[in-house]
Amino acid sequence: MTIEITAAMRADVRRFAEIGTPYAVIARIMGMSATTLKRRCRAELDAGVEVANARIALTLFETAMNGNTTALLWWEKTRAGRREGAAADPHGIGSRTVETITPDMSAREAAERYREELG
Repeated sequence: MTIEITAAMRADVRRFAEIGTPYAVIARIMGMSATTLKRRCRAELDAGVEVANARIALTLFETAMNGNTTALLWWEKTRAGRREGAAADPHGIGSRTVETITPDMSAREAAERYREELG
C-alpha cells in the first residue's frame, strides 16, 4: 500500500524536524517507516534542520548585539574562531577587549566597550 504524502503532512514533518524530533519518532507519528519517511520527505527533513539552525543563529546574533555577554563570548569562540590563550590576532583587538571588560560591568556596558574596541 502506497502512503499519500499530503502538503499538511510535509509541513508537519518539517516542523518536527525543526524541533529536533528523531526521524524514527516522526515516522511513527506520521504512520510510516523511517525508511519511507527519509525517502519520501528528505527535503522536509533537511529543511527543518536548516531552518532551525538559521533561526537559532539569528536569535543568538540578535541577543549578542543587544548586549548579552554570554552570547557575545559564545559567538567569538565558535563563530569568530577566537580562543582564550590563543595567539593574539594581528590587530590586537581580542587582547584589548579582554583587558577592558571586567567582571563587575553590566552586560550592556561590556557590549558597548566591546563595540568601541572593534571601532
